[in-house]
Amino acid sequence: MSDSPEPTELLDRLKHWWQPVAFFIGAVTAVVQFLKLWRGDRATMTWVTAALAWLALVALSGYVAFWRVPSPVLRSKRRRSKRRIPAYPRWHRFALAAFVLLLLFPASAGYALYQQGQELREKVVVLVADFTGPEPENYRVTELLLVELKQSLAKYNDTVVIALGQPITEQEGSEVAREAGRRRQADMVLWGWYAKTGSDVLVTMHVENLGESKDLPLRCEEGYQLYTGVPELDSFQLQDHLSAELCTLTLFLTGMTRYEAGDYEEAIRRFSDTLTYGVSLEGMTVPGALHFYRGTAYYFQNERELAIADFDEALRINPKMASAYNNRGVVYADLSEYELALADFMDAVQLVPQYAEFIYNRGRTYSALGQYEQAIADFTEVLRSDQQNAEVYINRGVVYAHMGEHAQAISDFTEALRFAPQDATAHYNRGVAYANLGEYDQALADYEKALEFNPHYAEAYNNRGIAYAARGEYEWAIADYEEALRLNPQDYLAYYNRGNAYSSQGKYELAIADYGEAARLNPQYVMAYNSRGLAYYRIGEYEQAIADFDESLELNSQDATTYYNRGLAYCRLAEYDRGIADFNEALRLNPDYADVYNDRGNAYYSLNQYEQAIEDYTTAIQLNPQAAKAYNGRGAAYSALGEYEQAIVSYNVALRLDPKYATAYSNRGLVYVALGQQDPAVADFRRVLELSDDPALRQVAEEQLMELGVEP
Repeated sequence: MSDSPEPTELLDRLKHWWQPVAFFIGAVTAVVQFLKLWRGDRATMTWVTAALAWLALVALSGYVAFWRVPSPVLRSKRRRSKRRIPAYPRWHRFALAAFVLLLLFPASAGYALYQQGQELREKVVVLVADFTGPEPENYRVTELLLVELKQSLAKYNDTVVIALGQPITEQEGSEVAREAGRRRQADMVLWGWYAKTGSDVLVTMHVENLGESKDLPLRCEEGYQLYTGVPELDSFQLQDHLSAELCTLTLFLTGMTRYEAGDYEEAIRRFSDTLTYGVSLEGMTVPGALHFYRGTAYYFQNERELAIADFDEALRINPKMASAYNNRGVVYADLSEYELALADFMDAVQLVPQYAEFIYNRGRTYSALGQYEQAIADFTEVLRSDQQNAEVYINRGVVYAHMGEHAQAISDFTEALRFAPQDATAHYNRGVAYANLGEYDQALADYEKALEFNPHYAEAYNNRGIAYAARGEYEWAIADYEEALRLNPQDYLAYYNRGNAYSSQGKYELAIADYGEAARLNPQYVMAYNSRGLAYYRIGEYEQAIADFDESLELNSQDATTYYNRGLAYCRLAEYDRGIADFNEALRLNPDYADVYNDRGNAYYSLNQYEQAIEDYTTAIQLNPQAAKAYNGRGAAYSALGEYEQAIVSYNVALRLDPKYATAYSNRGLVYVALGQQDPAVADFRRVLELSDDPALRQVAEEQLMELGVEP
């Protein structure tokens, strides 16, 4: 008889035990797979585990709270009770409370996580993975780095350092690091490893940029390596050096985050703090980047000199940084240092010949220097690569306008409006070009459009006022000047133009007030003094007029018109010699100034120097054959010399040029009296009375007619 089990018995045993064995194998497999998943994606598996635990607790508490059983049987004569009671009365209330709390927990936890997420979105989040390497419990690379980072960034309330709590291996690489950063809403992720090989230590570190800016000046996203010796690792010098470098880099990058957000003051503070570490960023960032970005931030803060100093330093570190040349050129241009700006833009274009921004900035600088042909060439070059750039068309149009090529300017402004139909600047500049061509209706239409798209465009109101004034619509012009001044009370040109409108209306006191305000706002504005001087002249305040002309000539001693106007004022004060001196200076500056010859002739006439007067009147006539006043003046000089026939010839030409010239009729009438020709004299004096309201002229005419025995 055998002791071994029969085959049938073994089969029965297998049938009995296969399910527990299979369950055990499945459980072990599930645990192993879970551990693998947890190691690969610890955060996700933690959430999955927590969710399963929560579901289990909800199910358990719900079961205990709501499962009911029939109550013990209570028999009566009529019916049997159907009442059901909690299956676990002892735990029923506790389970019900737990069930409610568990249901509320996801909402409250979700809200808390949402709030945390919102707070993190407003902060700069630095995620630090564990640095893997031999004997991490002894070398403490990760711990020391975290401590140093948190201490160095503690004073920045908007910056948070978070430990990932797990390493990211070189095999997992950048994608795993970036995914970990995205899950934790990080702006940057620091990860890496270190290794010992005999007496040497190699450290590799990576920085992943997850912020909004995709153009951070990093050189270490692909890996930054540091070589040192084992003694430095054993003595923690390596850890200190690594911490200092990463703290410096992180501080710089948080500064870049504030820079990208437009918080330039805070960016400058962090860039400056970065420099205090005394750790070079060379190898980790583009050389000179720190000074470049701090310089740009200074520029946006209107700290021009500090910006230039930083760009200087950036270029000392990296002489091939084209952007630093460009940005320094922009600062110089803002300071009106156009020659220096042009030199920088030249260097930028030389380093990056096809970069449109550099060429465009050079074109604008050429324009500011009055080198219009070169400016047009640069703008045209930019348009070859960007044919729909409205801003470039506008700037080229402005240059054409400066060159007096207004039709070409209008073509460019029209092209700009094809791509940007609501660009107020293009409409405004086209309006200016139309006005320069005397096409005021088109100019007014463009000014209307400019103001439609930009109701606060003070310059458009000012220039629309000029267009109205050119059409003689002074009230409309004044209304526009007032609106321009409401929008910009410091606009001296609007005051000046309103003064011109008042002057054209004969409202000289108001004009004088506006010219004075223009001069106060811009003491170097020559035209304000000159125009105010003319307004004083017209109301007979010649001393005040001369004072303004003096001020004008202090600012611009080469203006022939101002010398001419001051000469007129001196003559009104009977200071003919001083008047003639000013007329001489005006003619030295402008030898073809016909009006000056005429009025110098008047001064010589007043000094009884009739030959010189005739000479000046004749020159005035040669320069301007339509000058009726010069013919009249020459006639008076000939008359004073007793050359009456010559005088009558000059008066005849004056009256042919201006048939309503009452003074010429009066003067010719006096010559006819001297010649004893009564009838033509009477005719001339009667013509004076028909044409003139001037009391002096009328008195002469009436007296002469009475002496001739004729009723006035």
